[in-house]
Amino acid sequence: RSPILWINSNCDTPSNRTAYMLELMRYVSVDVRGKCGNPLWNESLAITDPKQLATEKLNLVKQYLFTVAIENSLEYDYVTEKLWQPLAAGSVPLYLGAPNVDEWLPCYNYSCIIHLRNFTSIKDVANLINRLANNKTLYAEYHQWRNEENVRSSFIKMINYFQEANQHSIECLLCDMVYRHDHGRIRRKLLAAKNPFNDTFPSLI
Repeated sequence: RSPILWINSNCDTPSNRTAYMLELMRYVSVDVRGKCGNPLWNESLAITDPKQLATEKLNLVKQYLFTVAIENSLEYDYVTEKLWQPLAAGSVPLYLGAPNVDEWLPCYNYSCIIHLRNFTSIKDVANLINRLANNKTLYAEYHQWRNEENVRSSFIKMINYFQEANQHSIECLLCDMVYRHDHGRIRRKLLAAKNPFNDTFPSLI
């Protein structure tokens, strides 16, 4: 088995992900599942139920030291399951995406991901991956954040926010966003009009 897993079926993205990976694969072995690159499509992932698909992907990801987490787009705050699933499964993400991804990470100083923006060449990325794959001590450093005391408080706060969000309607979420954006001026007007979506909702700030 290769040290890296790449699951991808969207080959033409603004982030130019496929070209990046084809270059990386010149220097390091990558197991590919999907239609891009070396098409070794894993039929067990070709299912339609979202929950079952997520479970299958996590079971696959946890078998690999690294998982490619290059987003479709490289926009601020555009962070998707490509980052979360490897972290949840115990694989280190090879991340390229939101420039402010640090604000979304459970670790400090990008210490739980291979941050591809920090490398001057793709060959340098491959050299680091090969070194980590052959050094358990160095590789383990990318998992130190899993000790509860090492998890960023801002990340815990964010997780609590989204857990609470699941209990509220989209209208409540939008009202809360407006409230945090304008310090409550619009929300007070809504309450004065007896708005029906007046639910208590936590704030990230």
